[in-house]
This record gives sequence, C-alpha cells and structure tokens, in this order.
Amino acid sequence: MPQLLSVFTENRSLLNVTYNLYTLIEFVLVYLLLERFISQRKYLFKLTGFLYVSITIWFILNYGIVNDFLNDLVCVNNILYIVMILYILIEQLENEDDKEFLLQFKKHFFWYILAIFLYSASTLMVFSMWNYVKTHNSAYIQNIWIIHHVFNFLMYALFAGGFIVDSKLDMEKLKFYNPIFYSKKH
Repeated sequence: MPQLLSVFTENRSLLNVTYNLYTLIEFVLVYLLLERFISQRKYLFKLTGFLYVSITIWFILNYGIVNDFLNDLVCVNNILYIVMILYILIEQLENEDDKEFLLQFKKHFFWYILAIFLYSASTLMVFSMWNYVKTHNSAYIQNIWIIHHVFNFLMYALFAGGFIVDSKLDMEKLKFYNPIFYSKKH
C-alpha cells in the first residue's frame, strides 16, 4: 500500500507516482470485480471503462504523475464506483429470480458491494476537499481524516463479513457434497 511507503521516504515524486499508479490499479481491480456481477448492462460497464481510460489519459497528459498527487482522479474513481454499483443495483432489482438476487445478507456479494459503496462515498467527500485540507492546518478541518479512517475500517470489516459469509457457504457446499467428512462420528 502506498501509505506504508510514506513511512520510509519523504520523496514527494516517488510518493506521487506510487499513489497515482495505485489509483489506476485500484480502479482496474474494482472494475474487474464488479464486472463479473453484471449481465444485461455490459455495454454501460464498457462505456464506463472507456470513460475512465479517457479521463485518465487526459489527466496524465495535462498533469503527469510525478509532480502532483491526482486527487481529482481519486474522485473520478469513486464516482465511477458508485455509478457501477448503481448499474448492478438496478439490474438486481429488475431480476425476478430470487435465487439469483445477489443483494442479500447471506450472500458475500452484498457485503462487498456495501463496503465499496460506503467507502467510495466517504472517499469522494474527503478527496474532493484534498487541496483545501492540505493547505489549512485547522484541527477541525484535519478531523476529516477521522471520517476517512472510520469508513476505511468499516470497508475492511464489511469485506471480512463477506469472506465469513463466503466461507460459511463453502462449508455448506462441502457438507452437501461430502457427507462422510461431516458425519457425527468425526
């Protein structure tokens, strides 16, 4: 994680490159995660990906990745995460097959989507004010990082919830497919 690098170096150029590349890689990973769960609106997902690539190229050509941290690109990421989640939500609500409905507490996907959605909303708020927060040292303004840290922790807790739900589902499948393994004798 780029935050760990800041403990070892104060080289702004290296930190900017690391944070900016992390922003790009994060988008690709989230895009690939979310794309798996859309079936009817693939063209909108592809259009969103194309829009992101276009915006990213514009930012890099105009600002580079060495001299500044591209907080605007972080905001673009989070706006597009919210848009992609809304695509999925609309598709899920239009789906009439309850067995395929992914937004249920007992499905790991619900926990992942909720984590990304809540974190995206808070990150968008914090990083849209990045330049203001960076230039004002008021304790009240700096408290915005507390909000970010709370939502960061919440995101990881919700991901953990999704992993727990997923592991319980895997254990249920294992019981179903291998009743000897879960017999009362063992």
